[in-house]
Amino acid sequence: MPKAAWACLLSTAFTEAMRFSMFEQGMTASEAVAKGLIVASDSPPKTAIPHEPAAFAEIQANVYSNSTTSKKTSFCPTMTGKNGICNGSPCDVRNLVYITALKAENLPSQFLDKIDPYMWFWVDNKKNVASTPEYTNNENPVFDWACPFAYDGDLNFDGEVWDSDISADDLVGEVASGGGIKIDEHFLKDHDKDGDGRFELGLFIYKNGNKVTNKRSGDSIVRFRFELLKAPGYEIRRKGSGRVHSRSRSRSRSRH
Repeated sequence: MPKAAWACLLSTAFTEAMRFSMFEQGMTASEAVAKGLIVASDSPPKTAIPHEPAAFAEIQANVYSNSTTSKKTSFCPTMTGKNGICNGSPCDVRNLVYITALKAENLPSQFLDKIDPYMWFWVDNKKNVASTPEYTNNENPVFDWACPFAYDGDLNFDGEVWDSDISADDLVGEVASGGGIKIDEHFLKDHDKDGDGRFELGLFIYKNGNKVTNKRSGDSIVRFRFELLKAPGYEIRRKGSGRVHSRSRSRSRSRH
C-alpha cells in the first residue's frame, strides 16, 4: 500500500480514537462554556402549546411540508433495544429529552460549490442518532427538526455537520471540538434557572481541532433547544398545580 494511503488511514484512526477518548472523559457542558466551545442560554417559558412533546412521530410531517427541504431521508432514533424507553420488565422509564436542531449559521462553502448541509446529532452513542433533512445551497439553514431520546445518567450529547454530495458526503465539522459534551446537574443549575427543563445551546463547529469559519460571515455555529421530559432533579407536573410551567425542578428533601 502506498505511503500516502497508510498516512491517511493512520490519520483517520487517530482522529476517531481522539473523539472516543474525549467522549469517554465526558467534557461537561460547563467546561465547554468556560472554554468558549458553546454558548448556553435559558429558553423562555412556553406560552403556547402547538403540539405536546408526546407527539413524537408527528414532527417529521411538519418538516416534510417545508418546500425548501430536499427528499433526502431524515429520521429520529428508533428507540428500541439499548436505546429504548424502558429498562427491564415491567417498564422502568429511562430519562427522556426532546432535542430540536434549530438552525446552523455561517456554514462554509467551497469555490463554485455552495454547501448542501444536514446534521447528525445523538445522545450517548452514535446508534442513538437523528438526522435533519438536507438543504440545498444554504449556508444558514433553519432545520427546526426535533426528536426524542432516551438515556441514563447525565445527558451526553454530540453531533456533526455534513455537506451532501453526489459521490460521497463531506464532513464539515463536529460540534464543540468533537467528543461530545456532558450536560449534568451543575450545568442545569446555572443555565436552567427557571427550572422548566428548557434551555438552548449554540455549539461552534470544529474540524481537526480547528474552528470552522465562513470567510465572509464569521464562525460556523449550530443551535439546539433541549426539553427535559424526565431527568434527575426534574418531575412532570400537571398544569395549574402551583407552577406556571408544566415541567418543574424537584429537589429531594435529603439535599436540603
